[in-house]
Amino acid sequence: MKKVLIITYNPIHDKQGGTEAYSEKLINIFHNLNWDITEFSLDVRNERDQVKNSKHTLIYPSVRLSEKISLSNLKRLKKAKKELCQLKRGGSFDLIVNNLGNGFAWEYIPNNEILIQHWDINYYNGLSMYKNKFFACIMNKLTQLFTGFKDYMSMYDNVVFYTKENYEYACNYYNKKFNKCAYIDLSRYDKNEIQQLLKGKPNNQIIYLGRIANFQKNFKFLVRLSKYLNCGVDVYGDGPARKLIKSNANIKYCGLLKPIDTLSILSKYTASICVSKFEGECFSLIESCCAQTPIIVRDTFLCAKSLVSNNNGLLLDKKLSAKKAAKLINEYLKNINLNNLSQKCKEISLDRFTNEVFEKKWIDYINQFNF
Repeated sequence: MKKVLIITYNPIHDKQGGTEAYSEKLINIFHNLNWDITEFSLDVRNERDQVKNSKHTLIYPSVRLSEKISLSNLKRLKKAKKELCQLKRGGSFDLIVNNLGNGFAWEYIPNNEILIQHWDINYYNGLSMYKNKFFACIMNKLTQLFTGFKDYMSMYDNVVFYTKENYEYACNYYNKKFNKCAYIDLSRYDKNEIQQLLKGKPNNQIIYLGRIANFQKNFKFLVRLSKYLNCGVDVYGDGPARKLIKSNANIKYCGLLKPIDTLSILSKYTASICVSKFEGECFSLIESCCAQTPIIVRDTFLCAKSLVSNNNGLLLDKKLSAKKAAKLINEYLKNINLNNLSQKCKEISLDRFTNEVFEKKWIDYINQFNF
């Protein structure tokens, strides 16, 4: 029986986010292929008590980690990395899949280890924060020195990119050819779930779904933008920037969404929005397309253009102020044909974002390793 090691931030549980959903799909694929599956989970949220019953082996570090960057946590992380490297060396795995959202410099990356691109490539190399390549390189060196984080996209030969554009950009930026690659979009729903969804009459509101934070999600910009909109913004999620919602009557907090309710709730809105400073391939926008709800996205990450490639939404120039962006959104929503846009969202979802497409592409990719 072939053996696979999957490295994750958090184990699969009921409150799963994007990377946990990805892990669950991977585990199901390898389980259906009759592989022996081991998951090494850093468990940075310390939620192991909520883990679902599973048929695969789940291993945690001997130390408790957290999402916070602190000297004590970095010391614990160093120990966890050592344990993981020992597992890689001694586990006789046929394949290793790194499903971490971002990463720290591993001491050992074998030839059969795969990296999944979960962030925009310019997040790995620092250009999403520092636009000058030389300055970004210097800051990355300092960051690596003090925290252990490294641009580890450059360290891998086997990478699953979201799109071919991401692959070409990475080849050009790092001046290298990656060995075994694939282009696999995120997915959430089966083909039948998308086909059978009946799009109701939209409520003329915009929905924001995701983590309510400013560093990545640029939530302050969304609050400023909402003041100039002719419609309201309903916010679902949680995070430290939630308190900003109180300062503006045109934006409303609506609580958390359970995964089972996401599709039906999204389908009730005129559009969904993402104004992040950087993303990988925004999971909530893919869910929105599957719900036949048009998307509005700032052109701040490599997948942004790809997500509206079927003319199923509005792409905002990242240089636009909140006021100018809102004006463009108002004009767009005033003149769109919602039935036509909903159909375009459905088309792009069935073509790229179904579980069936995800599974087929992963199986084809696994077969490249010629076991």
